[in-house]
Amino acid sequence: MENINEESGRIASLALFKELYDSEKDVYGVLSCFLQEIIITEAKYSFTLQEITYLLNDTFNFHIPEAVVKTSLGRLKEFLNKDQGKYFANLSNIKSPSLIPKKDEITKGNNEIIEQIVDFISSQKKQEINETDKKEIMHSFCSFLLDKSNNQKYSEYISAFIISKSPNPDFINRLQSIKEGVVLYTGIMFSDNIGNVGSWNTKLTIFLDTEILFDFAGFNGELFKSLFDEFHSFVKEINQKASEPLIKLRYFLKTEENIHNYFSKAEYIISGGEVVDPGRPAMNNILNGSKSKSDVVEKKTIFFDLLNKNDIHADDYLNYYEKENHKYNITFHKAEENIEQSIAASIGVNEIKDNLELLNFVSIKRADEYNNNFEHIKYILLSGNNTTLQVAWHKSIRKSGEVPLATSLHFLTDKFWFKLNKGFGTNTFPKIFDVITKAQILLSSQLNKSVGNKFDELQKRFKNGKLNDNQVALAITNLRKQAKKPEDIMNDNISFILESLAENNLDKIIEEQEHFKNKAKKHEEENTQLKKEVESINLLLDNQIKKQGDTEKKLITETMKIKMELLSEKRNNFSYLEDAKNKFDKKINKQIYLRYKLTPVFLLLIYFIGWVYIISKFGWNKIEPLTYIMGLIPLLVIYAVSIWQEKTFNPIQYICIQKEKCKIKLYSKEKFDFKLYEKLQAEITKIENEISDMQKL
Repeated sequence: MENINEESGRIASLALFKELYDSEKDVYGVLSCFLQEIIITEAKYSFTLQEITYLLNDTFNFHIPEAVVKTSLGRLKEFLNKDQGKYFANLSNIKSPSLIPKKDEITKGNNEIIEQIVDFISSQKKQEINETDKKEIMHSFCSFLLDKSNNQKYSEYISAFIISKSPNPDFINRLQSIKEGVVLYTGIMFSDNIGNVGSWNTKLTIFLDTEILFDFAGFNGELFKSLFDEFHSFVKEINQKASEPLIKLRYFLKTEENIHNYFSKAEYIISGGEVVDPGRPAMNNILNGSKSKSDVVEKKTIFFDLLNKNDIHADDYLNYYEKENHKYNITFHKAEENIEQSIAASIGVNEIKDNLELLNFVSIKRADEYNNNFEHIKYILLSGNNTTLQVAWHKSIRKSGEVPLATSLHFLTDKFWFKLNKGFGTNTFPKIFDVITKAQILLSSQLNKSVGNKFDELQKRFKNGKLNDNQVALAITNLRKQAKKPEDIMNDNISFILESLAENNLDKIIEEQEHFKNKAKKHEEENTQLKKEVESINLLLDNQIKKQGDTEKKLITETMKIKMELLSEKRNNFSYLEDAKNKFDKKINKQIYLRYKLTPVFLLLIYFIGWVYIISKFGWNKIEPLTYIMGLIPLLVIYAVSIWQEKTFNPIQYICIQKEKCKIKLYSKEKFDFKLYEKLQAEITKIENEISDMQKL
């Protein structure tokens, strides 16, 4: 385990690295600031490259290569000279950037975060955290931010804590600054020339394993698919910029065989041969919506068609086991035995052998290539399997300073992102670098692995006759609730997830299911008794209502009879008024027609005929100017009237207003009681509605 103080110091330095990068926008410029700080604070008037590289890495907990430090020193020419391999500094009038105090301030803030995490874990576990565990928590937190192994103690609580803080943008931004500093820092590693950014210039074949291919197809959820799509977009960009494709995406024939076996297993499950493991999201996704074997076969066809359309093909090399390749064969160098002794207890021997076989293929492909520079390795395995990555980074497989035979999607996205000089910002920053996303993926992985282990134990107990069908069915239902894709893990279900992870065996699940089953049975019995009591009460009420109903019916009949007589009387009175109104309305309509419709049309016709006569008599050339003037007169009149009345003149509205005035005038002259007419009309409508409601009863 790396020294905890060194880890803590590094994450503070990386946050500072990102802060400087935002202003410098150049890695060499940032490193020159760190070097300037050391030269001034340590009063280094003269030094060698090796000496200053050591001081840089020791002071800020970096592992920066000498070649990068050498280029960065070139940015300090204003007060730095080189003579016979040694550097000489003129420190007069040069101010310190004051980075060390800033680093100490960031470290203090990080320690406060650690205290918050300790309090969070203590509340979740309901126990005090001792000093030893606090160091473990700090190590796990640093490992999370520094993209180290996810199999650290308390890693699930670190992830849960970060997700619980997702509603707090200030807190998340603090962690994100460190994460972005890690992206920049790791971009420097495995590369001798970080100045050549903006393009990728070497050939690289990336072999994709089963999990990564399933990510691309969306079988592992939308989040994993979006992360692969981001990586894939960088691959396409690199190939589009080059004269020929530099990066190829391939998969081994062994991987293709595993995929066919996976779909065959899905066919077996769909035919009722086995129950699906709730902790395997890809299998559940394939089975979802599949009603028969043919549906599974169709999904497999669509899957391989997707790969072909995106130029992702099977590797056609078949000579891995030829004699000339034996010297590159890692399984012949006691690696298998060493790995089994260190990690097989938690993984399993067969799984290690399967992973070693794929890594062995990559080792043979690389042959004698330069393994210390990522841009020249030519071949690498991209894996979504944590076991594969653990084996690839094992000291028996990977020598210090070498690029591992297998890597993660995060690692490759980091390298391409840095190499393409994409920069940082909320609109362009890949989601895979997001601290919330990483926490979701880590928790989902641990949770689904836990569900898978419980499912295996469930099957074993069932085969041994220790559980019956009903207990198994209830337990599987509970396990399905526990399994989560990364995008399903949110702030509001963190406690449930941690409780699920804390349940290391099936006993508690089965006990709870039995408890709920007994409770449900008791409720069912209580509900049956209650139902009988309710039915008895309803029967008594029905008898009372029936007796009351006969009396109410008689009352309703009498009331309806009275209202019918009243309605008939009102209708007779209304009929007389309606006849009179119709007579007056006809007279009014005639007046309106003559005065406001026929007369204007007649005048317009005379106006038109008059102008035709004038034009034919005097000629168009003489009359033309006059026509424009006469044509404007009506418009000017309408405009003047509108201004005078302070409203727009509308002929239709004007006729309606005049019609209403004529009605009022005529009704008044003929002494027609229009208010009485409206009152009778409303009363008739009301009585009709009341009678209708009574008839429904």
